[in-house]
Amino acid sequence: LQVETLSGIQLFDATGEEINKVEATIAVVKDAPLDIALGGATVSEDAATDAVIGSLSALSSEGAASNVTYELIDDDSDATNNAFKISNGNLVVDNANILNYEENISIELKIEASSGDRSGIETFAVSVTDANDAPVAPSDLTFSVGAGAAQDAEVGYTFTATDEDGDT
Repeated sequence: LQVETLSGIQLFDATGEEINKVEATIAVVKDAPLDIALGGATVSEDAATDAVIGSLSALSSEGAASNVTYELIDDDSDATNNAFKISNGNLVVDNANILNYEENISIELKIEASSGDRSGIETFAVSVTDANDAPVAPSDLTFSVGAGAAQDAEVGYTFTATDEDGDT
């Protein structure tokens, strides 16, 4: 709430005569909500837990807000909401296992900022970028090597490993 004092005001009626007595009603108007900004909204699917995605800031109608607290709003119970947390005014990775480009190229989240009697909620889309996933060998492989085989002898078996990206 911001209160301002006005002075030196003169009022005149339609004939130009100065009005000496004025009745006024003053309404207290709550300041506009905070506008939230996220500096950076991209994360690699192979980012580590606690990796910083971007810094948060909040603006009021008077400029940068002070003593701001931020909170993630989970209003849809989507598991991707657990991918992030807020730490020291930054959006950071909380559960790196949820970041998977092949399943979610973008994760939507809501952040609330509060400062005194003002607050605001903004929705952000964090883009998940692709990383080259490690190939995985088939789990049903069996190899047989004769008892007299030399060390480092080739087994003569070829298999193909694939990864989540579809490369081989």
